[in-house]
Formats: sequence, C-alpha cells, structure tokens
Amino acid sequence: MSRLPETGPSLRRHIRYMERQANRAANASPFSRSGTGVTGENELTVDGALIVTGHMEVGGTLSLPAGIIDNDALANPVEVDDFNHTETGFDPITGTGATVSAVTLTVPEGFTQAVVTAVAYVAIRNTTPSTSTQIHAWAMVAGFGGPTDDERSDPGVRSTTLAVFSTRVDGLTGGGTFTVAAQAYAGADFAADANNVATISGTVLWLR
Repeated sequence: MSRLPETGPSLRRHIRYMERQANRAANASPFSRSGTGVTGENELTVDGALIVTGHMEVGGTLSLPAGIIDNDALANPVEVDDFNHTETGFDPITGTGATVSAVTLTVPEGFTQAVVTAVAYVAIRNTTPSTSTQIHAWAMVAGFGGPTDDERSDPGVRSTTLAVFSTRVDGLTGGGTFTVAAQAYAGADFAADANNVATISGTVLWLR
C-alpha cells in the first residue's frame, strides 16, 4: 500500500511564502512607515510628521490646541512699535519744506509692510519785529507727506501746529529702513530760536 504524500512541510512553506509576500507588499507601500492609518469612517490619523510642500486646502474647520504653533508668521503675525524724537532751537526754513525732526525705522525680519500713524508737532517763534505770517507743518512717512497744518504767527509769539498722517508702506524687507519726519517752514525769514520745538511721534504696525 502506497503512503500518502506528506502535506505538513509543504503547507508550512506555503504559509511562510505568503508571509514574505505580504511583508514585501507592506514595505513597498509609501505609507508603511508614515504613521498614517484609517482609524474610523471618514477618518485618517497621522501619528508622525505631516510635511506638505505643495498647495493644501482645508475645506472644514481646522482645530488646533493652544500653544502648539511655533511659526512666527502664524503665532506673531503683527508686531507693534512706537517712536518719538524731538529737536529744539532750529532755524526755520523760509518758503519751502524742510525736515525739523526725524526718526529712522528698521524693518523687523520677516515683515514686508508697515501701517504708520505719525504725529508732527511743531512750535516756532516768530522772531521778526513786525511781520505777521503763517507757519506750516506736516508729517512725512517714507517720502509721502500728509496734510499740512497752517497756523498764524505774530511777531514775538511762538505758534504751534499739529498734523497727523496715517499710511501703509509696503515692499519692505527685514533689516531695511525708512524715515518718518516732521517737516515745516515759515512764511517769513525767522531766525533760530531756543524756543523752537519739533517732535515726530507715533505708532507702527509691522505686518507679514
């Protein structure tokens, strides 16, 4: 009587072969080591890092725990600064604008725009013996001037002006600079006077 063929070793070899094939298929998948898995209906969980180098669109609500964002562009999209500078005793220019007080603002790294609100305060003493005229002052931001404030100036009297100008400055780069200034002139030939005061002050919002 002939013996039946031995099936045990063949079955084991077949199972090991299928295991190797399954491992090869799993390792060939780009998701095999990504920590990505389907954890529920319409739910995909990523346990590791998700790196997106192209366009990403989120159609639903993006919910993030507080304090997990470490990118400055997201955590600190706006930076606030203020500025103030005063000059005294200057000689007013006659008939045309001249800077009487100025500050240079430096753009923080990572910012490309600035919203600047500048206040120009100018007080000039009329040193003429008999000429009544006007003094004129305005704020200048990055080369652009705001509205002019004009005040009557009588002989021997110190007259004051106050001009406010708000504007947006764009095309900036980190480390770059621009100037904010108070500019003024007198309608007559005034002499330099210790009582002359010019202040440029204000606030700047740096934007990404």
